Amino acid sequence: LLQGAAPWPQVPFSEDDLDNQERISAWVHRYYYSQERYNPTIWKEVEEDLERLAVAADTMPSLALGVALSLYSFFWWADGTEGNSADIDVPHQLVAMKLFRKSIAAQQCDSQVLDDNMFVYRQCNVRWRYLMMIATEVSRELARKRPGASLTAQVIQESDEYFQTLRQLPFFKPHDLYTPYDTSFNEDFFPQGMARWGPIWVPNRMPAEKVGVAKFMEEHYPVFKEELLGLLQVENGAVFSRLFWENQNAETQFGPRDDDWMPVYMVRGGKFHDEMCRLVPRSCELLRTRPEITQCSSGGTGSGFIHLRPGARLKPHYGNAPRMSAHLALVIPPATKMTVGGETVHWEEGKAIVFDDTYVHIVTNDGSQPRFIMNMWFCHPCDGSNNRVTQENAAELCQPQARRSRVL
Repeated sequence: LLQGAAPWPQVPFSEDDLDNQERISAWVHRYYYSQERYNPTIWKEVEEDLERLAVAADTMPSLALGVALSLYSFFWWADGTEGNSADIDVPHQLVAMKLFRKSIAAQQCDSQVLDDNMFVYRQCNVRWRYLMMIATEVSRELARKRPGASLTAQVIQESDEYFQTLRQLPFFKPHDLYTPYDTSFNEDFFPQGMARWGPIWVPNRMPAEKVGVAKFMEEHYPVFKEELLGLLQVENGAVFSRLFWENQNAETQFGPRDDDWMPVYMVRGGKFHDEMCRLVPRSCELLRTRPEITQCSSGGTGSGFIHLRPGARLKPHYGNAPRMSAHLALVIPPATKMTVGGETVHWEEGKAIVFDDTYVHIVTNDGSQPRFIMNMWFCHPCDGSNNRVTQENAAELCQPQARRSRVL
């Protein structure tokens, strides 16, 4: 089946689509994060092999999930290898939509009688959310670029049908969804508390003083900004760039260009980065006082400075649950924004934003200067499994109440 120049492990695919998904993703990942990706012959062969697998999924549905995720992860942007386009690769994403839907049917994730435990075990909650994210964003892209076209009308109709099916499923029905952007992975863990606050906690629904992390960030803004600016002066920014490339975050084709989004971390997964902490010692010392990132057992936590390149577009994506995210605005040019769960927010220097990054979110910098923030991924205050991680106002924040008001 796979005839391209990119070698493929000679192991037969199985009927387990999760196993196949891991193998397919690992294979493409290996080429994406190597110099061979920049060999147009090799990368084209990878693309063609994925397309062959997409065709094969018609008769072997256990391939559908792996190919769909790889098309989303590695082929979201048109002309992605060249890194010059901010347009969605619509043909590949239409195939991804079809394959996600096929994987949903193959695993009976559209069944009204599948219980919640089996729904999650089969990762139906993941399949449906990714299908809806891709379908919604492709619909918007087509409506913007090809209004009135028959394909546009067809995709919009399919997207709406997917959403109407999703919101009636027993797993999603209690979430009371109004739009495709209303669902988050954190809500799978904390359905009662999460219904109250929605995508953006600070500043949309509460002041920074209500969330300990936000208050902490704003109080120590002068230290964090001074050390960031000092870091950027070391070898005229070369050290910042080197730290990024040496510890590159495995966000697959996050922006059209590899350096659109450049994080350098002080701490990840509870482990501090020695070189960074020599360069920004006071920032690291302050972060060591926050158990939400140093003692959180759920994983996916950390903190660092993030550079967003002028003209950058970060594709729609979900963060890892269960956790929350906070940004401290350090250097903010005009025309930068973030949209989380359909709500848009703008950074203001010295101010914190606390948001649930397990909603779909998108970041853009339409300005001519880079944007710098300090990010914190921290233990969710409603996470009872991490009750040894003390967070201010956790009981109040997580008390079940009526569903949140909508912010448009």
